Amino acid sequence: MCALLLSNSVNRSITIYSDSEAALKAILTAKTTSGLVWETMIKLQSPSIQNRVRLLWNPGHSNIEGNEMADNLAKQAATTNFKGPEPVLGLSVTTVWNTVCQWSGQEQNRKLNDTQNCRQARQFLQNHNIRHAKYAVRLSRKT
Repeated sequence: MCALLLSNSVNRSITIYSDSEAALKAILTAKTTSGLVWETMIKLQSPSIQNRVRLLWNPGHSNIEGNEMADNLAKQAATTNFKGPEPVLGLSVTTVWNTVCQWSGQEQNRKLNDTQNCRQARQFLQNHNIRHAKYAVRLSRKT
C-alpha cells in the first residue's frame, strides 16, 4: 500500500519502517520463492527508480508514530479469514521435495507388491535403497 501511494513521488527520500526483521530480510535477498515477497519487491521498484527508498527495522511497541496503528491493523488482519493464493503456512522447497520423494517410494513399493508377476524384481527390490538405485542407474548398459 505504501509503495502504491508513493509511486508518483519524484526526488524524495522515503523511509519505510517495519518491525518484522524477517520480512525485511526476505525483501533484501537475491532469490525469493515467496509470491508475497516477490510482489512486494515489484511494488517497491517503481518508487525506488526516482526516489531514495530505505527499509529500516524498528523494534515493535517502541512508541514510533504509526507503529501502534500498524500493529493494531496486523492483529485485526490476523483474526480475519485468510484470502490469497499462497498457503497460510509456507512450506520450504526441501519439505515439499522430501514429502514427494517419500510418497513416490511408498507408491512404487505398493504397486510392486500388488503385482502378481515380477517375482525376481520384487525379491531384488524388497529393501528399497536410493543409493543402490542411483548406482544401478549409473551402470553401463553395454557390458
